[in-house]
Amino acid sequence: MKADNIRVALLTNCVSPHSISMWEQMSTRVKDLRTFASAALDKYHGFPRVQTSLNVEVQKSFNWLRIFRRTHGAWEEADLHIPYDTYARLASYRPDCILSLQFGIRTLLACLYRKLHPSSRLIVWAPLSMRAESPVAGSCA
Repeated sequence: MKADNIRVALLTNCVSPHSISMWEQMSTRVKDLRTFASAALDKYHGFPRVQTSLNVEVQKSFNWLRIFRRTHGAWEEADLHIPYDTYARLASYRPDCILSLQFGIRTLLACLYRKLHPSSRLIVWAPLSMRAESPVAGSCA
């Protein structure tokens, strides 16, 4: 199947300003790109609400504030998102390909969708690096 003929579902926690140009470029290369975000905005990083041509749907989700200490000593606040309508949205949209960011409940539900719809494809993207995930990440050593 040609890329310009496929429907892509992008599953993410939120659409951050630094990733918009990448997703907008992808949307010009496929038939339809629909973004399913667990939250409208990442309130802990201070990102402004951005204007975009992307088709973004904010999912129904449970959110919990997590406060945790990084190994280098800094404290961080972040929301834990549990988007409980992922499977239903995928079933309604019927994507040819699902691009799921990180290894959370979104990806688990995308795996279930893929298992029950074998003609679809699933790409799990974890934007990680050895440095960012190392026990001394962010230290000034």
